[in-house]
Amino acid sequence: MSLNRPTALPAPGRRVVTGLNAAGQSIIASDASVPESARQVDPETGAGGGDVWLTSVPVDLADDRDPLDNYEVKHWPAPGEVMARMVTWLPGFEFPLHRSDTLDIFFVIAGEMELVLEAGSTILRTGDTAVQRGTMHGWRVVGDRPCTLAGVLIDAAPASSSA
Repeated sequence: MSLNRPTALPAPGRRVVTGLNAAGQSIIASDASVPESARQVDPETGAGGGDVWLTSVPVDLADDRDPLDNYEVKHWPAPGEVMARMVTWLPGFEFPLHRSDTLDIFFVIAGEMELVLEAGSTILRTGDTAVQRGTMHGWRVVGDRPCTLAGVLIDAAPASSSA
């Protein structure tokens, strides 16, 4: 059975980036939408959003290039990278159990999302935060409203399987 999904899912909101002018004063360096190349829309699964920033650690604050120029969306940050992402999932959306070698900090902006783990789950509501530490996890939108998450994904060393 095919789900009736909209083809125009919300893109990440306005992106304001600060910088310095020639006199060393703080300024708004850019105020625009997230570049089209950094957006993700998957009408089949009910996911829409995109990456809003990407950097390496330590951050070079003198580098004023936009890291999303000519960007190609990827699932996880590369070694040494930190990725900021915002995504909206429609009612009925489920993402299966998976894991990555990242520390993920997710903020629920709107709606409700079930964080599914191997041995339990919890419902996250607007204003809640989840810190996902490289464990098996999945997601499921709860209720009849879309759920918007903002997250920071940080490259991490793989967890050791020994205790």
